[in-house]
Amino acid sequence: MRKLKIFTDKSFLREGSRYISLLYPFWGDCDVNQGNIDYGRFSDYSKIGEQLFELASIEDADAAILPNEWCPEKGGDELARLMQKSREYHKPLIVFFNSDSAEEIDIPDSVVFRTSFYSATRRHNEYAVPGWSRDFLKDYLQGELRLRVKKSIPVVSYAGYVDYNSAFTYAKNVIRKIIHAGDPNRGRPLRGEALRRLKLSQKIETNFIMRDSNIPGYSSESLRKEYVRNIIDSDYSLVVRGMGNFSYRLYEVLSCGRIPLFVNTDCVLPFDHLIDWKKYVIWVESYNLQSVARAVSDYHEAISETDFVQMQKECRKLYEEWISPIGFYSNIWRCVPRLGAEKIQCI
Repeated sequence: MRKLKIFTDKSFLREGSRYISLLYPFWGDCDVNQGNIDYGRFSDYSKIGEQLFELASIEDADAAILPNEWCPEKGGDELARLMQKSREYHKPLIVFFNSDSAEEIDIPDSVVFRTSFYSATRRHNEYAVPGWSRDFLKDYLQGELRLRVKKSIPVVSYAGYVDYNSAFTYAKNVIRKIIHAGDPNRGRPLRGEALRRLKLSQKIETNFIMRDSNIPGYSSESLRKEYVRNIIDSDYSLVVRGMGNFSYRLYEVLSCGRIPLFVNTDCVLPFDHLIDWKKYVIWVESYNLQSVARAVSDYHEAISETDFVQMQKECRKLYEEWISPIGFYSNIWRCVPRLGAEKIQCI
């Protein structure tokens, strides 16, 4: 683990903005309020963050940090002043953008961590940041990794909203058009088609909780617990993008030590230059959803009983070491120019 020296200051904080979670160990945790279901998701990181980062002068820093998330709206000179200072001292500027938007971020000499963007249009300086919920294993399962033994028929879970009215025979060329047309609901028809194809397969047992569109996902503790139980009681969990081109569900499933059934929509995943993500998920391209059930049955048939149990452990380990707030922030130095060039072993 390498301690990253960072430069920032509250004078560069955009007026009316909250500072990013990376800075919580130094400036205090200002995340969601106590009534929010994800309250406390950064508490562990806040306690040990000073072991990962050190506030330093611009002269001694490895990088400068924009203290708030990047804001596409015009106004305010905080970013301009920080860009000028980082260029003056030849320091890369680290920027975060947690949003469903895939719009272009053009900041010279920057390292951008963002949730929603596309591999096809990805810039060389852009990396994915996870969407963070609470750690399900720690907060809902008493920290116990509940391993499943392999059975003859795989169980696939999903709990949440689905587009009830879209036709099962939704043409693949139409889906491709939706994916690239900027429609904010483009993840929904893909999710619906995947669920229906899985449901029709005789080689798969489905554990689906189909929610009414009027129910906001898992916005209460009771719904959250039902959602966690749905994941734990299954072998694999369907993961499809939402409004943005990323999925909180991917990281939630990994936190439970379960294997994601991941539908790829030209996504960029965290540390994909270091992590072979296809080792940890059943990977299905969005344009190949007619094969989603076969992908699950083939994977399940090929994996041994021992490897099936071990993969659950590996998924949880991946979450702990690379995806959780502590794991992610422990590794972002690997994306900083010069520092990231140090020899490291991919996993």
